[in-house]
Amino acid sequence: MNQLWWWAWIMALMFAANSAGAGSPRPADSHLEIRIGQQRFQGRELACGAKQLWLLANDGQLHPFDLKEITEQRTLTARFAPLTPGAVRDLLRRELGNGFEVAGAGRYLVCARPGEAPRYARLFDDLYRAFRVYFAARGFQVTEPEFPLVAIVFPDQAGFARYAQRDHIPAIAGLQGYYHPQSNRVTLFESGNRPLADGTPHVSDESAWWGSIQGGGQATMVHEATHQVAFNTGLHARIGQNPKWVVEGLATVFEAPGIRQPDAGRNIVNRINPDRFAWFIDYAQRRRKAKSLAGFIADDQPFVRAALDAYSEAWALSFFLIETRSSQYSRYLKVISRRDPLKHYGPEERTADFQQAFGSDLVQLDADLLRFLRGIR
Repeated sequence: MNQLWWWAWIMALMFAANSAGAGSPRPADSHLEIRIGQQRFQGRELACGAKQLWLLANDGQLHPFDLKEITEQRTLTARFAPLTPGAVRDLLRRELGNGFEVAGAGRYLVCARPGEAPRYARLFDDLYRAFRVYFAARGFQVTEPEFPLVAIVFPDQAGFARYAQRDHIPAIAGLQGYYHPQSNRVTLFESGNRPLADGTPHVSDESAWWGSIQGGGQATMVHEATHQVAFNTGLHARIGQNPKWVVEGLATVFEAPGIRQPDAGRNIVNRINPDRFAWFIDYAQRRRKAKSLAGFIADDQPFVRAALDAYSEAWALSFFLIETRSSQYSRYLKVISRRDPLKHYGPEERTADFQQAFGSDLVQLDADLLRFLRGIR
C-alpha cells in the first residue's frame, strides 16, 4: 500500500506526454541534439508528439522536453551508443561522492556504503538472473538491457528522503524504496544489517546477511528490482500507459521467495506469494463482486478505491495467467509494450487488447481464475 501514491505520481508524470498522435519517428539509432536556451542535450528520440519530445540519454535516463522551449534541434552524424559500465560508474562516483562505493555485478552497478556495495550488487544481479530464468522458461521474450542497471542504497532514511525529493517523489510515511522510470534507477535505504561501531558488518555469511535485512526491506528490494528489470527487458514500456495491474502484478508475483529458488517448478505452492494469496482469498470471499474481472482490467481505479484488494487481485490474475496461459500472456505484454506511448489507453482499448489475448468471455475467465486460486493447497 505504501507504494500506491508514489507510483500513481510516477504514472501521472509518464502520462504527461500524452497527445492525440505521435510524430514521425527517426531511425532507431539516430543521435539527436537539442538546444534550450544556452543548454544542449543529446540522446535518442523515443517519442515526439504535438507538445513533447522524449529524449533517451546515453546513460539510460529519460528526459521530457516541451517542444515550445526547444530553440534548435539537429541529427548528429555520430550514431547513438549507450555509455559503457565504466563510464556510468564514473558518473555515479562524481554524483554521489566519497560516502558511496560503486560496485558492479553482471548487469548491475550498485551504489552503497563502502564495504557493502559488492554484496548488494551480487544480490541485485542474482534477482536479475532469477527473473530471466523464470520468465524465459515460460516463453517470455526477455531482451537484454540496453544500459547498465543502477541501484542506489542509502545508509539511512534521511539521505534517501533528500534524494527522493530530488526525484519529485512525495514524502510518504513508510516508503522504503522506489523505481523511477525516468531516471531508470532503483533507490532504497538500508532497513537492517547495520555495521558495528568499528565498521564490521553484523554477519559475514551471504545468506545470513540477506536474512538480516528486515522483511519489509527484502520485499521492497525485490519488488522495485522487478519493476526495473521488467521495464528494461521489453516486458513494459518506459513511457506510455502501462495498466497498473500488469506492472504491479508482475512485481508481486516475483516477490514470492519460492519463485527465485531452483526447485520452484516442482510444487505450485512454492511459487505463490503467501501474503497476496491469503489476502485475495479473503477478498474473494467477503468483498469482491461477482464477475468483476471486466471492471478490474478496464482502468486503474481499483488501486485508488482499495489498494490492498487491488494489489492482491493484480497478483492473483498475473499468477493465474503466467501459470496457465503463459504464451498468451507473453504476447499480451508484447502488444501493450509496443503501443504508441503518446496515445491515450482507455477502458475500451484495454479491454479489447485483453480479450484479443485471452478470449472474449471474461465471465468464464473470472470463474477460471477463482477456481484456480481456490484449488491451490
